[in-house]
Amino acid sequence: MSRNRFARLFKLETVFLAATFVLSSFAFAGCNFGATNTTQTTEETTETTIATPTPTPSPTPDPRVEALEIANYVGLGMADLREKYDLFLRYSEVARNNPGLSGYLNYVYAIFPVVADHLESENEEYFFSRLATLKIYEDHNQGADGQYGVERNTIELEPGLQSSVTPNTFASILFHELIHFVDMNVCGYEFAEGLVVMDDGSVRKLSDLNVAEHYSITEYLSSYFVEGGAELYTCDYFSHAPNSYSGRVKFLVGMQYIFGVEKVDEMFFAVDTDYLFYQLLLDNDFTSEEAIKAFHTMRFGEAGRVKAEKALDPREVLIRLYINNVGPDYEKDKAFCMILGSMQNNELDKLPSAYKKFYSKLKGVPEEDSSVMWSYPFNIAKISEGTKIGIVGKPGPLYYEGRLVLGVTISPMDGTIAYTGVIAYYDFENGQIERLEYIENWAPKEFDESLIPTKEEEKDSNEIRRVN
Repeated sequence: MSRNRFARLFKLETVFLAATFVLSSFAFAGCNFGATNTTQTTEETTETTIATPTPTPSPTPDPRVEALEIANYVGLGMADLREKYDLFLRYSEVARNNPGLSGYLNYVYAIFPVVADHLESENEEYFFSRLATLKIYEDHNQGADGQYGVERNTIELEPGLQSSVTPNTFASILFHELIHFVDMNVCGYEFAEGLVVMDDGSVRKLSDLNVAEHYSITEYLSSYFVEGGAELYTCDYFSHAPNSYSGRVKFLVGMQYIFGVEKVDEMFFAVDTDYLFYQLLLDNDFTSEEAIKAFHTMRFGEAGRVKAEKALDPREVLIRLYINNVGPDYEKDKAFCMILGSMQNNELDKLPSAYKKFYSKLKGVPEEDSSVMWSYPFNIAKISEGTKIGIVGKPGPLYYEGRLVLGVTISPMDGTIAYTGVIAYYDFENGQIERLEYIENWAPKEFDESLIPTKEEEKDSNEIRRVN
């Protein structure tokens, strides 16, 4: 019994005794009616009450203490938990008990901050059901390092990948796929993001179509949000410099510059990202036909597989969005112009655009500043001048801790230092590097999965402390 139940029993006994006393008094009063000289002696009795000991409840484990103990073991800090201790404990339990994640749990734990920042309570059951069935394994031979399959809920990696590349390189690949997993499942329904063009020219959500309407689809639409977003958030949370899809990342940085980081964040992790982007274009005076062209270019343009009559340059999309939301003086905005300049490539330059003359004036990051960024890790690590380096793209603007900076990913080809990122705090107005930061060793640490603290172990520990 709990203390509350003992309290109710005591109250009932008290009421019963009181009622008995009242009835007894009433009976004695009735017998005395008409008696004048009767004296009644009542013998007082004293009862000794023995107190029943109340059971001492076992202390409830503090979820904060338990969560921090696990977090400390798996390489997360207090800030990574976002004060969502119960959520982290459930996340840990589901992940740890999924055999399909064995060998990759350090990466799965590392993405918890992404989950905590975007998972709403109404979608928890769905998300955790997907986490419980996610599988990660090296069995992918389709010309890519990795791929997340929504329907099978699997992340397939190139065979032998982990043993053939540096830890940071492998982490950037797996984190990219894990961001896809979070994006596709954190809002509760993985297929809602699809957007299609019907044979009547209308744009529809794939999830809204009935079976018969699937036969009327003429084109699947896809924006830079899908792959560019996965890489953007890999940069944001982990690597801080893109490893792939550089042009798409820079487009989304342009979107962040115009609408704010939070707006792009909301759109990317929404259940219907591409539909929201389509509506955004319509709300900013793009026709439906122009919006479809923009999607078509974003899907095929970088590969040179888009016809001019079906294309709309992504740089033009950003310029028109800038004019409509910031103002007409886009040519004077040096930071915005550098974002556009960093997007330039041969395939996009072939596309028709009303701003083609303006594009010819654009420049990305100046060569001298790029050279300073590329050489910085070698200066810090004191690596010999003759070391060959592999450069993953040119430096470009991106947001780092809420500020627009320049970022680039580099790695020596001989593997002497880890695949790493370099951040340049940059004065865009005057075109000057203010200071540089070297992003190193951001891959998650390895740990013995069998030694991750569990609830049972924590309970036993609390019990020992209570008894002692």
